[in-house]
Amino acid sequence: MRISLLIRRTHLFLALFLTPWVVMYALSTLGMHHREFFTGSLQRIEPEFETIHEIPYSPTFGDSADAEEAGQEILQHLGLEGAHSVRGKPGDDRITVTRHRAIGTYRITYTADPGTLKVERQGFGLAYFLEMLHRRRSYEQPYWANTMWAVLVDCVIVAIVLWAITGLWMWLEMKRTRRLGSLCLFVGVGGFVLFLATL
Repeated sequence: MRISLLIRRTHLFLALFLTPWVVMYALSTLGMHHREFFTGSLQRIEPEFETIHEIPYSPTFGDSADAEEAGQEILQHLGLEGAHSVRGKPGDDRITVTRHRAIGTYRITYTADPGTLKVERQGFGLAYFLEMLHRRRSYEQPYWANTMWAVLVDCVIVAIVLWAITGLWMWLEMKRTRRLGSLCLFVGVGGFVLFLATL
């Protein structure tokens, strides 16, 4: 009984804790699977960028710095530290830093002559927002929020496996549902194998 209770509690509390992530993955997958219905296009539509401001900027990084150092300095200057990518390097006429954010990505362009930073922000689109959340992954960015998000994505992966295992365990404990459950399991596994063979 103790093992049974532990399994039921694990099944329950994992579901409660990870509900926001499960709902997000369900809605974002729905949006990607039926993209034409939600956006009118089979291709992903990215919201347009709007210019917030353009300011003079004199960088302290030299031509010997790498692209990452330049990108971090620019973001620190603007107070926008976080997950990003950099195109261009010190010594180039232009360096573009993309500050990736689910609620509105920033695009910052440094132009060496005349020495300006152009800051643009991407508009909000629900379908695009959900898809960007869905696609966020890995431990590549050295920021705590990105690391914790990656940890929670791993938790969702583990939870899905545990839900399947604990669900099977609870089904086996319910004698009245074994026949119907066996039929569902057989049809599910058979359908999965059939699709693997024919897709």
